[in-house]
Amino acid sequence: MNPEITLRAGLAVPTRHHQVVHTLTDLAPRTTLILAPAADQVITAHISLSEPVTGGPIVAGVIARATDGDNRYAAEVLFGADQRVQVQISRTVAGTTTVLAAARVHLVTYVAGMVVGLAFSVVESALQARVWNVADREPDGWQVETTDTALSGAGSCGWRSARNSLNSNTAPAISFTGSVGPYWVDLTGRLHYGAGGQAVSVSIGRQTESTDVEPTRIGVTLKNADGWLTPRNPASPWHQRWGHGTQLRLTERVAGVEVMLATTYLEMPEMTLVSPGRVQPVTCTAIDVLGVLDAAAPLEGNLAEHIRHVADERLVDWLPLSDPVPPVSAITGQPSWVRTYAGTAKGFEAVDAAGVLVAQTVAGPDGDDQSYMQWNPADNLDAGTSASATIVYPTNFTTTDQVAVSVWVRYREPTYDIATSPFLRSPGVWTFANLTDAADDFLQLNMGYEGTGADRFRKLLVRASNGGVTEQINPGRDRTFNHDQWALATLRLDVVAGILDLWIGDDYSSTLTAASLAGSAFSTDVLTLGADYEGALAHLQVRKGAPAWTREEHIAQHRHGFEGLERQTVAERVATIARYAGVPAWDVDMPNAASTPLRRPALAGQSPAAAARAAATSGQDLLITDGRGHITAVPRTRRYAQPVTMQIPFGWIESRSLKYRTDRPITDATATIPNRTTTRRSDPARRRRYGTNPRSVTLDSAVDGDATAWATWTLRTGDRPRTRIPGLRLNMLSRTPAERLQLLGIKVGDRIEVTEVPNASPDDIGDQIVQGIEHTIGPGSSRWIQFRTSPLLGPTPGQPPAGIRVGDAVVGPDTRITY
Repeated sequence: MNPEITLRAGLAVPTRHHQVVHTLTDLAPRTTLILAPAADQVITAHISLSEPVTGGPIVAGVIARATDGDNRYAAEVLFGADQRVQVQISRTVAGTTTVLAAARVHLVTYVAGMVVGLAFSVVESALQARVWNVADREPDGWQVETTDTALSGAGSCGWRSARNSLNSNTAPAISFTGSVGPYWVDLTGRLHYGAGGQAVSVSIGRQTESTDVEPTRIGVTLKNADGWLTPRNPASPWHQRWGHGTQLRLTERVAGVEVMLATTYLEMPEMTLVSPGRVQPVTCTAIDVLGVLDAAAPLEGNLAEHIRHVADERLVDWLPLSDPVPPVSAITGQPSWVRTYAGTAKGFEAVDAAGVLVAQTVAGPDGDDQSYMQWNPADNLDAGTSASATIVYPTNFTTTDQVAVSVWVRYREPTYDIATSPFLRSPGVWTFANLTDAADDFLQLNMGYEGTGADRFRKLLVRASNGGVTEQINPGRDRTFNHDQWALATLRLDVVAGILDLWIGDDYSSTLTAASLAGSAFSTDVLTLGADYEGALAHLQVRKGAPAWTREEHIAQHRHGFEGLERQTVAERVATIARYAGVPAWDVDMPNAASTPLRRPALAGQSPAAAARAAATSGQDLLITDGRGHITAVPRTRRYAQPVTMQIPFGWIESRSLKYRTDRPITDATATIPNRTTTRRSDPARRRRYGTNPRSVTLDSAVDGDATAWATWTLRTGDRPRTRIPGLRLNMLSRTPAERLQLLGIKVGDRIEVTEVPNASPDDIGDQIVQGIEHTIGPGSSRWIQFRTSPLLGPTPGQPPAGIRVGDAVVGPDTRITY
């Protein structure tokens, strides 16, 4: 009897995430195409409606193999006014649409704002779709399936929505978030066990309870007589689809039940060129998404990541100003340049900018973790000279709708005399941002002084011109920037209506309407920053569209700058970091029980995996991926005080692998919340008897008491020697199908009990916690599973420890999360 395993490769090249909103103001369908032409595709989308459905249904879905507006396949969700949901697959050829299959989705009752998932697989002639509530787990099977051969060539995919002719909604907004994923090709027939080959191996979890969880890893050797698995082989039908990053998924079927063992991403090994006629097997490993995120580009700051991941096509330029001088656009990669001046009685000339404009100097707002550029104009009145710097950036676009300029400002009172200093080319005024072109179109956000003597006050001066006539908002004494305090300022011009809006922080707004600002278009070709300015600036953003930006969006960014990710739970933090790293939301399945409240993180420079693990460590949750490749966690509420998952008789275990040792008690426990508190607990009597055996942890918890709780709990539960079994190895083919399914159901963090142990064994040897799992499959009739375990903690053998109440992380109305 050989194990029934299946190895599949995801051969489509995944595209980036796409977000779009369709506002259905009439009955005309809306379509957004993703230019990812391919014949075989799997498209996944999250869809939500802004309001309840009235009258006839609203239809929203995804399309594939679209060559134009009249030829496509579609999988669509029909949202009815009775809250019922239906999914259908249709074909449109030469403008004629035919429904091929349809089904009622009984598990989803839709209400406005709910997010539903829709997956559509188009592989050769097979068309399959499923729908689910994203608050629940995505189903494994398909709800509608059919075959069709009318459209077989490559085409684009995308999103489509429409209102039924009987629908009475006026302008419902349909939100789509989605991506194109891989379709799966069976590679099982290529598994190579012979000379030059190896058994299939899977490694999950960690070595011991005190080490980090390692990336899940698959190791295989594959036959390659046809060269199809040779990377960058143009003769292979999988050219540019097989190589680094290709997904590999390993499953095992037992008694008709398919179990996902692991889903990983390929890492290609070094290969040797061979002579014609010789066959070279491909030996490769693949790691899970956490392993991929270990090597991903480091995260930027909290505010930068927020801006990047709420941005859409309206953001046409963005200078983070957290980089060295001269700054570079985060959108286009276009560099700016720095223009510097020396002021004398004879005028201005270029000078060295050293010290006048200093990069990465001023810490951002409270919720951020990066530093930004500081303008330090120099003034020497005795010598009659001064120096200043201006950033000049080429930005070239035209809009017929709205244009918005936003910048974070940390103004500093000038160190020069504004009335007499030769430093000022425009006496009494200095500029934060100026968007302009040669035709006298401009938007300016300025600041200066007004009045004389005791009545002199700082003021904002906001000016705009669209074709030569200047209009301005002058808030006067009502509002200005506070000295050495960050605030987000936005200036928005509505080209059609001639409306100029100014927003500062979350508590000031002003509007000016002027016919002279209205026109057919607004154009710009240059942006200047910091002319005659003293202070810091950050995250200059330019947007265009209808609307270019809203006050609500402005306020959300301002508040994020000060609050960051403060008091997110572990589950929320991991999901946020995964989103920042480009992991689809449907590939993250964090349990709500991972709910320790966290403080603001320091993301800048960390790999996404390191940042996610730091969050999980703070909650004492184990970050891991499941068999589907989804990022998840084993919450501490399941790891501690959990019941036995499975009893394993001693006779099942290969005797040669069964070894044990006694661990020393924990003698010292130290927990640190950086920049907040450190707690150390120790037991001198244990140190004298057993020697030093310390444990330490760094927590990002928002609750200072968690440090004391962790140190106290760790020392208490590690109070005596415990028996460890490093590995339990079992022959799966010696077990019944039911027993094999039970063994395959054991996960990292589960508690197992070894029964029927020999007499005179240690009294606690039977109670173990699974820390890691290893699968070895083949060649032939060979199938082994090994559990790496650690001893059950607690003051009494065979009884898990009671938790202690910690902080203010509340699970339910009466239950507190405990360590």
